[in-house]
Amino acid sequence: MNIKSKNKFIAYLIYIIIFILFLKYGYEYGFYNLQRPGSKYLEYYLFGRPVVWAYLAFYFALIDLMLALPRFMNTIKESGVWKFDWIVFLAVCVPSLYVSITPRIPLEWVHYWPLRDYLGQWGGLFQNLTVTLFTYFFITSFNKSEAD
Repeated sequence: MNIKSKNKFIAYLIYIIIFILFLKYGYEYGFYNLQRPGSKYLEYYLFGRPVVWAYLAFYFALIDLMLALPRFMNTIKESGVWKFDWIVFLAVCVPSLYVSITPRIPLEWVHYWPLRDYLGQWGGLFQNLTVTLFTYFFITSFNKSEAD
């Protein structure tokens, strides 16, 4: 094993340890401290919603940021011109963003937001997974290609 491979192995090992610790402690903090009955954070509101939903959205977005970071770092190291993959953005990111923000819109906008009642019944896990999809595919849709 050469030095470059050893350094890469150590970097990925440290990265995955930090990622696992982030998952563990983020989950414990978010689900045990913020959502337990009697928590003072359940009384705080942001845009008419409990602060807890904002924490969960950012938590799942940060998970995906960490998942997409190694690929994005490799893309930065490549030579070429930055390109944005509009097909991935329109096919994956826009629908997942729509689904993820649907239950969080104010009730006054129901008439302007199709499928709100239907998508809102699917539960919070579905919306959090769509935040995950959006963040990962948004970050990975930035690529470099050879100059024309």
